[in-house]
Amino acid sequence: EALLPLLQHLKQGSVPSDLLRGLTDFVDLASQQEYAKANDIYISITIGKALWHSNLDLGEQRAHWGGGCSLRTMQRQVVEKDHKNASLFDTNPVVQRYVHAL
Repeated sequence: EALLPLLQHLKQGSVPSDLLRGLTDFVDLASQQEYAKANDIYISITIGKALWHSNLDLGEQRAHWGGGCSLRTMQRQVVEKDHKNASLFDTNPVVQRYVHAL
């Protein structure tokens, strides 16, 4: 069921060439039982060059200044998602479903 959109996109010729190349390499390597290499391809499809795939919440930190506890602040730090290097897998839920189905 999750692969149906992939089959439709293949029939229409609307799968981006870099994604199609990665999927064919993944399937070829898996069929040759080269699972470690196939896993590398899968990682490059899903993670790619993005540093973070979602916002990373590092939590709250306390800072103290002065001689006592009277001066205290709470700061929340969040590392934003890497949108510049996001792949089609990161941005398209349909692609996520059929890549996970592989």
